[in-house]
Amino acid sequence: MHPALGARAVAARMSDVSTTGAFLDSVAGLRPATRLALRFRVGAQEVQVAAEVMRTMPQFGVRFLDLPSEGRAAIEALIREQG
Repeated sequence: MHPALGARAVAARMSDVSTTGAFLDSVAGLRPATRLALRFRVGAQEVQVAAEVMRTMPQFGVRFLDLPSEGRAAIEALIREQG
């Protein structure tokens, strides 16, 4: 994840992934409304999407912005598999 253009990459663990967003667990200190550039894998599909931090708790809740159709399809397939 990149907190801003030109910022360094930060590792995060992603959970509760849906087509609208996810939770991120990271040591990075992020505030609500922070824009991120995310890159992650769903099976063999690499997904790159802009996201916005919506809330902070122990984890960061992010909302995906303009999820590409290939990423949406991969996430939907993952959700069906885990049913």
